[in-house]
Amino acid sequence: MAAPTAHGHARKVGQFYSNVRQEGVDRRQTQRIIRMRNFNNFMKSILFNTYVKQGDTCLDLASGKGGDLNKWKIQRAQHVVFVDVAAESVEQSKERYENRHTKSFSASFHQADLTRASSDKWSPPLRDGIEFDCVSCQFALHYCFESESQCRQFIKNASERIKIGGVFFGTTPWSEEIMRRYRHAKKVDKKEEFGNSVYKVAFTRGARDPPRIFGATYHFQLEEQVDVEEFLVFQPVFADICKEYGLELVMRKSFKEFFEENREKNMDLLYRMDALETVTENGPREARRGLTYAHAEDVCDNTTVQVGSLSRQEWECASLYVVFAFKKVR
Repeated sequence: MAAPTAHGHARKVGQFYSNVRQEGVDRRQTQRIIRMRNFNNFMKSILFNTYVKQGDTCLDLASGKGGDLNKWKIQRAQHVVFVDVAAESVEQSKERYENRHTKSFSASFHQADLTRASSDKWSPPLRDGIEFDCVSCQFALHYCFESESQCRQFIKNASERIKIGGVFFGTTPWSEEIMRRYRHAKKVDKKEEFGNSVYKVAFTRGARDPPRIFGATYHFQLEEQVDVEEFLVFQPVFADICKEYGLELVMRKSFKEFFEENREKNMDLLYRMDALETVTENGPREARRGLTYAHAEDVCDNTTVQVGSLSRQEWECASLYVVFAFKKVR
């Protein structure tokens, strides 16, 4: 069930993710979109490698079931605070930590609607006096854009305990690209939705365009992972509010740009995480239902025997996201 402090949409989101089944490694490897999941983890790993230092005290906002526990371990964080709206997710995260990571770093676990509850209202409340070197929020920021007050409370939770010089970093949907594809679908296909067999973004008929700054909703479906209403994140507004709370934007890039900048110098990590499918002129090494690789097959010739690539369908979804980082300046 969702946290007692959760209301409305936050409660629905908490309930949805609590009900998503936690899968073992063997079943994950058979999923149709396993490469995209690994790719997203690769992108997050680059962020962690960039902004988390050995010995840091860290805050993991909307931490879910603890999907980034290994990343905190790899970076040798000293202490991590995990907080999420979903009670079951918090408990599963705590259990995973206690089973595998207690010798790597210390941790505390909290339940709260981060869009409404200040840190003294979390369950349990955040310890007085603790300060963070870095704050992470992965694939969850969009839920705070339900209203201006909720957005401000979320950013306050992210910013108020960061040390001067500390960093708030993460990943979030790219609202400008979402709207570009939506407008194209309306104009060309006469539809209020776009996507493919992997994902779908659907707006209500007659949705405002341009949309509201806060509370602009769309329904997002991602195979086996997501089926909820989300909110557009307007990046200039996000940056302006962060600035009010002492956070200065130092980096924002599309997944495409960020990947291209970091691919060559992180090839070993990319290979270890199995984030791309191996493709030859005859097709992918592991064919998965409905996923196509013609763009990669065409690259292969006598000099290039094979390449690594996501499927066209997975890339169309992954390219809907941006990475960001803010520095605490005051």
